[in-house]
Amino acid sequence: GEEIEVSTRTDDVATPGDKEKVHLATLKKGDYFGETALMVNIPRTTTVTTNQKSLFVTIGKHEFHNFLRVCPDVNYRMQQVMKDRMISKLSSMDIPFFKGISKE
Repeated sequence: GEEIEVSTRTDDVATPGDKEKVHLATLKKGDYFGETALMVNIPRTTTVTTNQKSLFVTIGKHEFHNFLRVCPDVNYRMQQVMKDRMISKLSSMDIPFFKGISKE
């Protein structure tokens, strides 16, 4: 995870499953993915594919961190989005411990 991808148009993104692709999201212009790996310095949590030819703007790790440093409001919002995505994923798992996680 050395970069974040920003969508330049509407795209469906999926991850390769065991037998078929699993739909992850429909990205709109300006939506992004890859932030979790950069923000918490971990490997990417998934690999995505699109259902059509796509164009993404790629922002490298160094530039991304510089951007967040000079735009603290964006940094805060991206942390909230990352938290919401993680909670949503954990809540969707069939593990009793995660069923009680508040989305607040």
